[in-house]
Amino acid sequence: MRKIWFLLLVFVIVSLTGCQKETDGLALQWDNSDLTITVSELADSKNLLLIKDQDSLQDFQAIFSHAIKKDGIVNLTSAEYRINIKANDQTANVYVWVGEKGQQSTLMKEGDSHTIYIVSEKWTNLLSQLIMF
Repeated sequence: MRKIWFLLLVFVIVSLTGCQKETDGLALQWDNSDLTITVSELADSKNLLLIKDQDSLQDFQAIFSHAIKKDGIVNLTSAEYRINIKANDQTANVYVWVGEKGQQSTLMKEGDSHTIYIVSEKWTNLLSQLIMF
């Protein structure tokens, strides 16, 4: 009888572990006190958007933390935007493919073409509001 319960327990654990969604988020840690985000449109490098207000910075943190990590070899067209994050003498660049309203968006850290981050429709709407020139 113990073997049956043990096997049942193992089966349940394996089933639950296999069904979990990967939600690591875009792991970027920063302190809002010394944070600057610059958004540049890659098609026109003259277009720069500087973001320093606390509400927008918190919105970016929420978008990045809710992004869903997807590993694998990525084959995408050229990104539309680049987000440059400067905080506490550290810099990170994130490439952005913005979906239309009601669609998902894609993020990718510079230098890591084997991992993308999917932004849900809800967060895509906020992202497009934040970075549109």
